[in-house]
Amino acid sequence: MDVALQHFGVAHATTTLARGNLVDALDQLGDRDAARELLNGSIGAIKKVADDKEAEEVAKGLKPGSEEAAAAAAAAAKQASSPEMAAMLAIDSTRAHTASIRVQIELARLEMKAKAFDRAVEVLQGAHALAVDKFGEETPEASSAMAALATCHRQAGNLETSASLFEQLYSINERQSEGPINQSGVMLARTLADVLGEAERWGDALVWAEKALSLMQQMAGVKVHPALEPFFALVIELKNKTGDEAGAEELRKQLLKGKLQMAGQSQRAGAAAGRPPTGQQVGKQAGGKAAGNKRSTKRK
Repeated sequence: MDVALQHFGVAHATTTLARGNLVDALDQLGDRDAARELLNGSIGAIKKVADDKEAEEVAKGLKPGSEEAAAAAAAAAKQASSPEMAAMLAIDSTRAHTASIRVQIELARLEMKAKAFDRAVEVLQGAHALAVDKFGEETPEASSAMAALATCHRQAGNLETSASLFEQLYSINERQSEGPINQSGVMLARTLADVLGEAERWGDALVWAEKALSLMQQMAGVKVHPALEPFFALVIELKNKTGDEAGAEELRKQLLKGKLQMAGQSQRAGAAAGRPPTGQQVGKQAGGKAAGNKRSTKRK
C-alpha cells in the first residue's frame, strides 16, 4: 500500500487495488476499525485530489470531466521528470472522482459486513449523489453506486426499496443498451425475481422470472440448454406458488422434451463422428494400398 501511494498517488487504480487488498486483510484479522479508518482517510484524501484537479482544469480554461481535460493530463504526464510524477499528473478530475466513488462503495460494503446498514446506506447515497453530479444520472458510475445501494437495502431487509432501485437499474440498462437483451438485463431481471420472491410477492416475482428466462433464451439462441435450467426451475417454482400448477407442469414438460432432444442430437453427432468408412471409401483405400505395394515391389 505504501509503495502504491509513493509511486502512483492516492487516486490511482493501482492504489485502489492495493487498498482493497489491505482492507480485506484487516477485516479477516478482525481489525475492522482499522479498515474503516483507512477507507475514511482515503475518501478525504481523494476528495482533495479531485478538488485540486478541478481547480487546475478550470484555471487552464478546461471543463472538468471533458476529453480535453483528460488529454491535457496525459500530455502533462509525458513531460514528467519521473514515472512517479507521471502517474500522478495523469490523474484528471474524472479519474479522481471515479476513485472516490469506488472507495465509498468499498466502505459501504465493509459496513454491510458489520450489519451497520444505516451507515452503509448513508455512504452509498453520498457516492450516488457524487456520481450523478460529476458523470450524470444514467452513467455506469451512477448505476454502480445504485446497484450497491439496492443490494444494501436487500441485505437490510428493505425489500420494497431494493426492488424499486433494481427496477430503475433495469430501465436504465434497457435505455442505455437499446434493449434488455444483454447480460446485465438478464442479471437484473433475475435479481428482481429473487428480491420480490423474498418479499413473497409471488406474482410480481413470476413476471420477472419469466422475463429473465426469455432474455436468456434470446441471448443463447436456444429454448433449452443446461445453462437455462436454473431459470426454468425458478419459473416453475413461482408458477406453483401462484397456484398455476398446470402451467408449471407444462413448462416442466417443455424442459424435459428439450433435454431429450438435445441428448438425441448429441448421440447422433457422436455416432456420425465415429461412423466407419463406406464401402466405396474402403475400396479406394484398398486400391491405394495395393498401388503402393506394387510401386514398392518395382523399386526392389
